[in-house]
Amino acid sequence: MTESDEWATVETVVEDDMDSTFERASSRRGPSGIEQSIFEQTLSVLTSINPWLLLFIALGVYYLVQKFRSSQVTNSAEYSNLSADEILARQEAVELARRQMQEEYDKKAREHAIKQKEKEELLRQEKLKNLEKYGTKLGRSSKTLATESSNDQLQQGVLKKKSDKPKLKPEYNPLMGDGSSGVCYRPTRRGGGAGGG
Repeated sequence: MTESDEWATVETVVEDDMDSTFERASSRRGPSGIEQSIFEQTLSVLTSINPWLLLFIALGVYYLVQKFRSSQVTNSAEYSNLSADEILARQEAVELARRQMQEEYDKKAREHAIKQKEKEELLRQEKLKNLEKYGTKLGRSSKTLATESSNDQLQQGVLKKKSDKPKLKPEYNPLMGDGSSGVCYRPTRRGGGAGGG
């Protein structure tokens, strides 16, 4: 025997024993590899988030679940105590309320339609009066004539206001100077700043 043979030992293992040992070990460990990786990813995300935010999210979910459960319990308890006649009476009351609301809506719609027709009739009569008053002045409508007359009145008012103001000197022009000295206004040059840059 050589020195390398002394250091190596070989054991024979029966495959059935190996499979049962693996199954026992995996059942003791818990979830499988996929479940473990999902759990680890979820845990890492949750630990990276602000803990106060997690607390508020948890409280919100708890509140919504409790509210949902309580509404289901009250609805089921409410209808479980009623007899068939009471349920029928409730449905008839709901149907009656719906009919009344629909009738009220229809009534308001009819009133609105009547008001609209009255407005249209008033506009038509006004147009007829304007047509009789002004005639057919080059096919213009009463609205354009009314706006033109109001514009003329505004222009006349502006002209009156302008003419009321006295002028200081009729020959005065601020850009030309006094007129006595030969100096007149000249704007400064628009050059860039001096110096290297």
